Amino acid sequence: MGSHYVQQALLRHFQDPAKPGFIWTYLRGQEPRLLPIDNVAQAPGFYDPVTERELNEYVEGPTTPLLEALRRGETLDADERRMVAMYAATSIKRVPRSRERGKALIPKVLENVTSEARAALPILAGGDPARIETFHAVVDAKEQEYRIAPPQEVLAGC
Repeated sequence: MGSHYVQQALLRHFQDPAKPGFIWTYLRGQEPRLLPIDNVAQAPGFYDPVTERELNEYVEGPTTPLLEALRRGETLDADERRMVAMYAATSIKRVPRSRERGKALIPKVLENVTSEARAALPILAGGDPARIETFHAVVDAKEQEYRIAPPQEVLAGC
């Protein structure tokens, strides 16, 4: 089993009443299937264990009772509304498609960053042509390295 990118507690609100613990799923081009909630909206290794724990501790756990309160028609205070807003934003951004969109931005962002770095090199090198050339070589090498394998910190943010 992998990391759930849609909280199981949320999925349970859509479970089949005739078969609790199961939810109807639909993949484009396939027939709808009734699957165990444990097996849907998850992917092996989608999150590292620390992220999985922190999502549960800081986002899902505190918000689940607030969502239940909303379902009962109760009113939330300002802090509780902020927590639900954070939960909603996190839920929207924590799915595979959002991660794919983030990764698709990497080449353009890398191009912008390296372009800005190159523009700043004369100032950083104090106008020394030899240092400018050395700095250019470093920026060029890093650009090539990151095109092949972006830093893990960048990928973790996607």
